[in-house]
Amino acid sequence: LPLNAGVTWSLQYEWYFYLALPLLAAYASPRTTVILSCVGLVLAAHGTEAGIACFNFSLGMLAAVVRTRHVPDWVTGRVGRGVCLLCVASLLLGSGKQTVWSSLALGTLFIFVACGQDLAGYLSSRTARWLGAISYSVYLMHGIVLQIVMRNLNLRFPISQLSPVAFWEYAILAAGITVLLSAITYRYIERPFLTPPKAVV
Repeated sequence: LPLNAGVTWSLQYEWYFYLALPLLAAYASPRTTVILSCVGLVLAAHGTEAGIACFNFSLGMLAAVVRTRHVPDWVTGRVGRGVCLLCVASLLLGSGKQTVWSSLALGTLFIFVACGQDLAGYLSSRTARWLGAISYSVYLMHGIVLQIVMRNLNLRFPISQLSPVAFWEYAILAAGITVLLSAITYRYIERPFLTPPKAVV
C-alpha cells in the first residue's frame, strides 16, 4: 500500500459528483431521489464497485430529502436508537467488504443520524463534535501514521510475534498520535480555508 493508505481513491468519485451536479440540480426532486435510489439498488445488486458507489451516493441524497420532511418521534427516540445499534452491529460482524447489505446498514444509520438520532447524546457531545470536525484530517493522516509506527515496530519487534495485548497497545498509540496530528493539521491547515474571509472595506 502507498504511504497514505491510498486515501486518494475517493477523488474520482468527487469529480463524478461535481460533474453531475448541473444535471442533478436540474432534476432535483424527492421523486427523482427515490428513483435514483432504486436504480442504485439495482446496480448495487450486481455487486460492481461502481454500482455500490452509486447506491451509497443515492442513499446520501435520500437522507437530505428525508430530513426536510416531518421526522417521526420514534426515529430520534429509543426505537431509532435500537435500529442504529443493530446497523452498527451488522457492520462490525460483517465481512468488511462492500455489499448491498452493508450499504443498506450504513445508509440507514446515516439517515437516522441525519434526522436527529444522537444515540442518547453521545453524538451531540462536545468530544464527538470535535472528532467530527477533525475527521477529514484523521482520514488523510491515519495511513501515514500507521505506516510509520508499524514499520518501525516491525523492524524491532516482528508484529507476527507480538501478543494481541502488545499489538493493541501500539495500535492505540498510533491512534493517539493520529488524533493529535489531525487536530494540529485541522487547526492550522484545514480550518483557515473553512472560515469565510473578512470583508474588505
